[in-house]
Amino acid sequence: MSAATPFARPIAAVIFDMDGVLLDSEPLHHETVNAILAEEGKTLPREQYLAYVGTTLEDTWGDLARALELRRPYAYYAARYDAEILRQYAERSEPAPCARELVEALAERGLPLAVASSSRMAWVEACLQHLGLRERFAAVITGDMVARGKPDPEIYLRAAAALNVSPERCLVFEDAPKGVEAAVRAGMAVVAVETPYTRSLPTPGATLRLASLCDFALSWLGEPTASAKLPAPREQR
Repeated sequence: MSAATPFARPIAAVIFDMDGVLLDSEPLHHETVNAILAEEGKTLPREQYLAYVGTTLEDTWGDLARALELRRPYAYYAARYDAEILRQYAERSEPAPCARELVEALAERGLPLAVASSSRMAWVEACLQHLGLRERFAAVITGDMVARGKPDPEIYLRAAAALNVSPERCLVFEDAPKGVEAAVRAGMAVVAVETPYTRSLPTPGATLRLASLCDFALSWLGEPTASAKLPAPREQR
């Protein structure tokens, strides 16, 4: 690590979590959870919902079914949630501030990029296609492709292997504590990005913690850049 970079080793690849990083989708997920729970007269307050940020569909609804003593079988909630979230991603996805600019800038520098998301593959593909970013990612690893979800490091180790880059040379952008823990356990440098849902949560082990992707300095990667920060996000049409 030098004065010019916060990273202990040169960065050779970058891996993005999706929800809360490439787009602020946690309100969408929380809204959908409560719409389904309302069918049984139940609700999940925001402070309780935070425990499920960054987890898989199976972990979320398996735990909710037990904790809230829901009447229907797990398969009902999983199918309802799966279908509604897929529709929402395809219709309502909007990039987080500076997400598009950062992805484009990293790709232009020749860094291989991946997504490692606890969401299901169908959701991730629908979202990335809607955002117009799918072609920028050489690998996409999702929650339904791994045996153990975050905070287990499996998803990040698989992403590094898919990019053919050693884990210690990877940089991860995460927002949720479980995701940060997974990347740290994988031996990767981690930038924790705050969102309205996660800014109050601790992210121990993160190399950096930023209020926004806009605060990431491209110069930290050792690449020449005209500006220390990314430009303001383009107006979305």
